Amino acid sequence: MLSFIVNDWLLWIGLFFIAIVAILWFTDVNIELSARRRKEDDEAKAKLTALFGLVSFTFKMPQFRLNRRGIGIKVNKPNGSDDKVELELREAITQYQIWNEAISIVREFRQWFIKLLSKIELSNWKWRSAVGTGEAMSAAISCGMLWSAKGLLFGNLSRYVKVMDTPEVEIEPRFHQKIFESEWSCSLKLKVGALIIASSYLLLHATAFRKTRHLWKTLISKA
Repeated sequence: MLSFIVNDWLLWIGLFFIAIVAILWFTDVNIELSARRRKEDDEAKAKLTALFGLVSFTFKMPQFRLNRRGIGIKVNKPNGSDDKVELELREAITQYQIWNEAISIVREFRQWFIKLLSKIELSNWKWRSAVGTGEAMSAAISCGMLWSAKGLLFGNLSRYVKVMDTPEVEIEPRFHQKIFESEWSCSLKLKVGALIIASSYLLLHATAFRKTRHLWKTLISKA
């Protein structure tokens, strides 16, 4: 009799554990992404919620500024020093190595990333921009190019994720102003089970995961 009761309790505990795992497996993880550019300031943030709001985390990127500088070597001929040239050369080589490492990681994780994207539901895509160059014709051309860029970006993204509703895209021309402002947001949803499978893949590919972690630390240190 006692063994029957013990076995019965073990059965109920096992069923309860299985039910909890099943609920967690099919629980949604919601991610809200947003980015905004106003004048010279840019900001972006991501908010993650799960387990019916019991778990919530917001990550806000520090403010940064877009500029026209690219990766290159700058040499000051007059009043320049060899130390400055050597430092800039070393910095350019470091940036080149970072990009090479990033490309190799993307190649290694490409199939995994595509499979993960196929599990994501995309909704509430909103992208509003205001563009002006101070001259009507060039402003119109800029708006047309931006329309093409936005359409191309969303079109490529929709090939990999599940789009749940119609995107909202607006571009407001400012013919007599020199301005570029943009505000973007969207919502992502996927199951906890998909994240567990993705995490298992990362653990099985520990070498690539270590590369990713090293690259992330390098980028943070350069920020």
